[in-house]
Amino acid sequence: AKYYCHFTSPIRRYPDLAIHRIIGDILAGHAEKREELARFVVSAAEQSSEREICAMEAERDTVDLKKAEYMAERVGEIYAGVISSVTSFGIFVELENTVEGLIRMADLDDDYYIYDEKKRLLLGEHTKRVYQVGDEVTIQVARADALSRQIDFVLHQEGGARPMPKPVRKKGKESVEKKPGKRAGKAADTKHKQKRYLKKKKKRRG
Repeated sequence: AKYYCHFTSPIRRYPDLAIHRIIGDILAGHAEKREELARFVVSAAEQSSEREICAMEAERDTVDLKKAEYMAERVGEIYAGVISSVTSFGIFVELENTVEGLIRMADLDDDYYIYDEKKRLLLGEHTKRVYQVGDEVTIQVARADALSRQIDFVLHQEGGARPMPKPVRKKGKESVEKKPGKRAGKAADTKHKQKRYLKKKKKRRG
């Protein structure tokens, strides 16, 4: 636009209040103030931008601090998360509660991982395991430091991403995992009993 002016409520931010004052002077016919206002706009815009950046950084730091304090009480706990970013130094995982932590490259010790900058993914040299944005992983909270506002995760299963949990059978209020081989053992036992029964039956007939 040739003429553009951005403002909302003058009580919200200094830039809004400043632009209202400038418009007021122009409408009042104070043409002699134009050069003065032009100089004022430059310095006011620079100062406002700097202050806005400082305010945003302070807000982010406060949120990160509170998240780190919150997770410091949950070190060792296990959560499901989604990979939000992949870098050359590790994987960022975001939890459902918006907390984001880093799985450091040094903690991915099941393989040597190569960072593909173009595709933004990590590829295991031997296992060919891939970690990329959007992948679901299960993590364990390893460290949380409120002073540095850093949260570190490790993958829950040592040596890579945790496999999908096995189907569970509900027993009352508790969930019990199906034990592998139990059904196979039961079937073999039933077959053995059938053989014994048929043997006895044959003997009786003979």
